[in-house]
Amino acid sequence: MAIYLNNLHIDCYRGISQLDLEEFNHVNILVGDNNAGKTSVMEIICTLQDPLSLNVWNEIAAKKSDLYRGVMYYTAYQNIFPIDREKKIQFNGEFGELGSLSVCMTAEGYKTSISERELNRLNGFMRTGKQNIEDTYVDTNVLELCIRANTQIMEFEIYDFQRRPPRKAISKLNKNEVGIKTVFIEPRDGLENDFSYMSKVILDAEYHAQLIDILREFDPAITSIIAVEEMGKTVYYVRTNNHSSAVPISVYGDGLKKALRMFAVLAFNKGGIVLIDEVESSIHTSAMNKVFSTLIKWAKKLNIQLFVSTHSREALDTMLNCKEEYQKGINVYTLYRNEQKNYVRKLECQQALDLQNRMGMELR
Repeated sequence: MAIYLNNLHIDCYRGISQLDLEEFNHVNILVGDNNAGKTSVMEIICTLQDPLSLNVWNEIAAKKSDLYRGVMYYTAYQNIFPIDREKKIQFNGEFGELGSLSVCMTAEGYKTSISERELNRLNGFMRTGKQNIEDTYVDTNVLELCIRANTQIMEFEIYDFQRRPPRKAISKLNKNEVGIKTVFIEPRDGLENDFSYMSKVILDAEYHAQLIDILREFDPAITSIIAVEEMGKTVYYVRTNNHSSAVPISVYGDGLKKALRMFAVLAFNKGGIVLIDEVESSIHTSAMNKVFSTLIKWAKKLNIQLFVSTHSREALDTMLNCKEEYQKGINVYTLYRNEQKNYVRKLECQQALDLQNRMGMELR
């Protein structure tokens, strides 16, 4: 079984305070009410791949912003800190033989003035017209951030007008000491015709055959997937028994697209960690058995440590009732939030089945 991350302690992050998740397994199912912290836990795990990477933090910060496609990063970064407390994020991950990784991010705000020329540069604009005009200055708020990962430090600044993600940073070291490759799949990922990672699946005959078996749950006529270069972009099609021409994947429903995204990511991230938020999203109950049982099978075969969250009783039941040979590798973590405090209950697969089936306990 692939177990890279053993334990996670979150001292403070978004709405989470003092939360311990211990003895992670090969497959880890996160359940709980809305706002219990499931997505936040996954975000923290995602950052552990390289907490000194601005690309990782920019993506996390922008995820929940209402301005995702034109996000003001000053506001987005403000929102990842706990509300009404000091601007501090702190957590620790334990990786077995790879050791532990302690991360702390702090932020301080101040006001300053900046030249219009520098403002345009930070936003990627170029000044036009006469270049010898005296520059003007504008008032701005600045967020000064510092990330510490074990003994390494990175510092950077974000201005309140900044639409481009922050990139300039001063770092004492370039890499963290763990570096487990991680991919985070959100509920809507892959549903807007984003089929990145697909090449790994369609080039491997075995993966391709198994993926086609899954896709037939959505369309029994599908026989293969092909890639076509169109105007410098790769477009994916499926061949079917009932059409003379290949059909673009983009015309299919969200369930098929979600399945493609999940299994393409698994194939791409062999030997790493995969996080899937709201794993049941867009998957009809009629396809859950095939999709989720194969998801667990692929995770084991590809040495992937899998973290999924779900609100669905059907999805949870399907994963818990997988083949007996996989059940020892599954844990269920139920997250609770009560009076601004966070709690978690950990159950092994068989314990969860006993409580749910024999005693009628609601695990979600």
